[in-house]
Amino acid sequence: MSKASRAHDQAKTDAPDLPSPPLRLPSDLQSIFEQSYPRFSDAEYARRHAGIARAMEAAGADHAFSVTVQNGGNATRWMTS
Repeated sequence: MSKASRAHDQAKTDAPDLPSPPLRLPSDLQSIFEQSYPRFSDAEYARRHAGIARAMEAAGADHAFSVTVQNGGNATRWMTS
């Protein structure tokens, strides 16, 4: 979660009765903002998985191993959402 997201969540907790000023976003971004947690499409993850599969095949690998230590880095999430 980004610092801005945490600050936004904290502000909602500290002052739940105050109305938020409306964000003026382009319509294509507004729908992303309104999601509970924006995520990539299934098609995007399929594209990523296909790329990993091609790289594994080229390397002669049967398995891929991705490590994240205490949420540092994003390789695992890049592959799995």
